[in-house]
Amino acid sequence: MGHQLCYLGLAVDPRTHRVIVLSAIDNLMKGQAAQAVQCLNIMMGWDETLGLPQLSFYP
Repeated sequence: MGHQLCYLGLAVDPRTHRVIVLSAIDNLMKGQAAQAVQCLNIMMGWDETLGLPQLSFYP
């Protein structure tokens, strides 16, 4: 659960001759809901990743 992805997109604006770069960090399953499941697992003595997907969702 320590992997993160960064998606990069780029485009060239032919009018200004500038490169436009967009980036988005994939933090799916790193939010509060996943954190709550992880904390419950720890409190109950279960495997920390129980009930959490091992692979990230891909749009």
